[in-house]
Amino acid sequence: ILFLDKYNVGHHRMYSEGGNDKGEIKVDCVRLDNYFKDFGKKISFIKMDIEGSEGKAIKGALNLIKKNKNIKLVLKYFPDGLMSCETNPKELLILLKNEGFNIQEINEKNSILTPVSQSTLLNKKHFTERGQMATNLLFIRN
Repeated sequence: ILFLDKYNVGHHRMYSEGGNDKGEIKVDCVRLDNYFKDFGKKISFIKMDIEGSEGKAIKGALNLIKKNKNIKLVLKYFPDGLMSCETNPKELLILLKNEGFNIQEINEKNSILTPVSQSTLLNKKHFTERGQMATNLLFIRN
């Protein structure tokens, strides 16, 4: 079920926010592992901004990620959204670290990449001090 946001068409999501919901629609979903199962080429880049469903999508793409050693990932890291989608943010970061990824935060305002630690990302202060609820992260293997 995709819950439609009545105020922001870029904030439709897989969980209800109650008063912000404009309605819901049923959508077909497929794991990236299944979609690209017989794909004969290498995949080098995945970008996700799916309102907290990134954890589920990553779990559904683990074979693809393992198979493509040079793959880079850009994810919107939205801890509250992840938790609303039944993903523990720490477990997601550990999963990607165990796959050999280093994390860099994308500073769109200054157009720079900054290495960022898991502990920093798990500290709510990192977001509240900047008036944000989310950030974009780049994951690159060593």
